[in-house]
Amino acid sequence: MTKKQKHSEKLPTTIIVVGPTSFKWKVLTPFLKRAQVKLFFVDGGLIHQEKFQKKAPLLIKKAESIGDGDSSKKPMTMFKDDQNLSDLSYCLNLMSKETHIQTFLFVGFLGGRLDHQFFNLGEISRFTKTTDAQILLEDKIEFFPKGKIDVEIQGIFSLGSFEDNQIKIKGACLYKSKNWLKLPTLSSRGLSNVGSGKIEIESKSPLAVFYS
Repeated sequence: MTKKQKHSEKLPTTIIVVGPTSFKWKVLTPFLKRAQVKLFFVDGGLIHQEKFQKKAPLLIKKAESIGDGDSSKKPMTMFKDDQNLSDLSYCLNLMSKETHIQTFLFVGFLGGRLDHQFFNLGEISRFTKTTDAQILLEDKIEFFPKGKIDVEIQGIFSLGSFEDNQIKIKGACLYKSKNWLKLPTLSSRGLSNVGSGKIEIESKSPLAVFYS
């Protein structure tokens, strides 16, 4: 294959980032069927490598691993030597340059140590400001940039912000607000709404939707 042919290869439009905690494989299934998918393991996420080898052997052939290797005995293909950054933060800094990506799916970053989970959410919230791509944490949390969004929700959901925010919400949900509603940092004010169809949300800062 010539260099020219290599450059003509299609770039990935979906990136799956795998962390060290457990997750349900069914979360991945719809994304594995997409045409252009790239797989990254973040350090200890390599604990799931064997599972991917069995269930997605073609995808794992071009997979990358990112980190300093302190949580995995296997060498990293992209080594982090800056201890001022967590492995996930380092990964997100690299991902922020991938302007062609339409969807980021993070699996294996929920559960486990509470401090790790909490700071992972904070890092991903900041990452939202660097991309227009869809950002999902399994099927439990979706991050959106500031602006207007339309989502289809059936059941209980909550809205959370990792910085002081203001939102408007209307459509098929129990609690609405036509005027700007203050949503302080990690406030419970957005807790436990109920959706029954299409909902429009407007936000002045990045916003997380938690699905029950």
